[in-house]
Amino acid sequence: GIALLLQYLAPLLIALWARLVTREPVRRTVWFALGLSLVGLALVGRVWDGAFLDPVGVVAGVGAGVSFATYFLAGERGLRRRDPLTFSFWGFFLGSLFWSALRPWWELGRDVVLGSTSLLGALSHRSVPVWAVLAWVVVLGTLTPFVLETTALRVLPATVVGVVAMVEPIGAAALAWVWFGQALSAVQVVGGVVVLSGIVLAQLARGKGEPAAPLG
Repeated sequence: GIALLLQYLAPLLIALWARLVTREPVRRTVWFALGLSLVGLALVGRVWDGAFLDPVGVVAGVGAGVSFATYFLAGERGLRRRDPLTFSFWGFFLGSLFWSALRPWWELGRDVVLGSTSLLGALSHRSVPVWAVLAWVVVLGTLTPFVLETTALRVLPATVVGVVAMVEPIGAAALAWVWFGQALSAVQVVGGVVVLSGIVLAQLARGKGEPAAPLG
């Protein structure tokens, strides 16, 4: 939960970049929606449970947030010249080269890929091939959501797409509840409602024609 909260500092970083660097107008309602969503994520992630955080983990989480924000900002500009599929292809191609050099995938081993693994939790009685799990993560856990997000950037500003993406931790919490029996507390349920409220506000802000907040 805390790791996701750090990653989802990305929408705030996007709004700050748009306002302070590129001098683009950011509506007051979007700022309020960002704050509301971050508070909701803090409740869902129960950040108070992590009083003593590993600094390596904090740096990694913040790095993920910066990378996520960079993806949205680069996508918003790159889509002016390329279609979503082409942009996504080059992004994943370059990312694959980077990670292949850092952690060579061919060292995983044929026996591991062709082996089987338990689905754990409520599905612990079922086993599937490791290659099927890898394919699921690649296609449905990575390629599909990022292509959809890139497509969204063609019709929505990065600030709004970033806020809407905050629904991911809520979905993850719900799936963990059903699959792994990680029940949500009342506070976490309230946090989920707060995040969804922030998302709704961000969407409503697009159609109101509300003036941008002053720099001061």
